[in-house]
Amino acid sequence: DEESAGWGPLMVFLLGRGEWVSRRKHMHWTSRWGCVVKPYSMDRVYYSGIEFAASFAVSGLQSTDPADHVGCGHVKLFAGIVFAALLFLETKLWPHLRPRNGMFDVMQLGGQMVAMWMLAAAYYSGDEDASEFGMASIFLDFCLAVIVARSAINGVAWCVVAFTGRRRQR
Repeated sequence: DEESAGWGPLMVFLLGRGEWVSRRKHMHWTSRWGCVVKPYSMDRVYYSGIEFAASFAVSGLQSTDPADHVGCGHVKLFAGIVFAALLFLETKLWPHLRPRNGMFDVMQLGGQMVAMWMLAAAYYSGDEDASEFGMASIFLDFCLAVIVARSAINGVAWCVVAFTGRRRQR
């Protein structure tokens, strides 16, 4: 266990259980695709494909040009459903190598899901001054704060690894 090996809870939170390590003489496929797959645990690496597919689905939905408020509501409703599906998978699979990334994903996906459904409700109401627009903005601001916090903590973790060389093999 990590704590008996000199790792406190903060280091486990920052660095997770370790890095992907290969003993092969030739370049391992993770070296080529590292930025895509290394955030995920080895047995859940396929989750990166699920995230890319969801990103393309939401992008495709958002690129449509609905003719009226109801069409805009449908787009936001379905985007919220995609985020809800990702949130469900994230909580069931917990695919990240570092648990903190899963925690940040759950907060971000939850905020995006609620914001999309608030926007859908606002568009369905037909009122251009609906209060749901303001509430959706608050949830999207929360998502931005989560992304900034995640980036800052990832930067700290990178510095810890770069300057101390602490990488566990598991």
